[in-house]
Amino acid sequence: MDNISYIIRFLDNLRTNLCEFLSSKTTIIMTKYYVKGGLAVLLILIVQLAFSQKTVPKKQNEKLQSVEQNAVADSVIRNNLVVVGNACIGLHCADGESFVFRTILVKENNNRIRFEDTSDTGRFGTRDWEIETNASSKEGGEYFAINDIESDSANTTPFKIEANAPTNSLYVDDGGRIDWNCHAYGWYSSYIRQCPNCTFRARC
Repeated sequence: MDNISYIIRFLDNLRTNLCEFLSSKTTIIMTKYYVKGGLAVLLILIVQLAFSQKTVPKKQNEKLQSVEQNAVADSVIRNNLVVVGNACIGLHCADGESFVFRTILVKENNNRIRFEDTSDTGRFGTRDWEIETNASSKEGGEYFAINDIESDSANTTPFKIEANAPTNSLYVDDGGRIDWNCHAYGWYSSYIRQCPNCTFRARC
């Protein structure tokens, strides 16, 4: 609007000055040069006004595109990351998350933590492992499991704990004895211990 007001004022002054020049016999020769100069300045202002009207939306559009790209781009930190506080990872983490005493919170509908070994296959172990909680299929099982990952399509689950398992379903004491589902009675009703010439011995 400032450019338009300026142009209107310029045209009004130009009209006034032209009338004064045309009424004067001594300046009639300079009239054509003044008119040409005024029209040139007017043309420049019109071009600047048109250019500014086109470039502003373009800059705004570029800014919006930049924000959208930054929103979906991965963040790569090429140095150590130290978090003094708690961390929530997952699609359903929210602002103001309640951590209580949880240092790390994994929160979404399919929670998996995978350990991928990128060692040289010819010299080091490369097996991948995964911590899995609950099945991803509808009406699937509820459990905590450790998967031995040979590939994305071939893996085994050597360890699994189903939901609602009782307390001390599996208990290992400081002497290496293994107790299952009996520790609540105050002593080891059954345990497994090392012995010569046998895999294990069970005592109840």
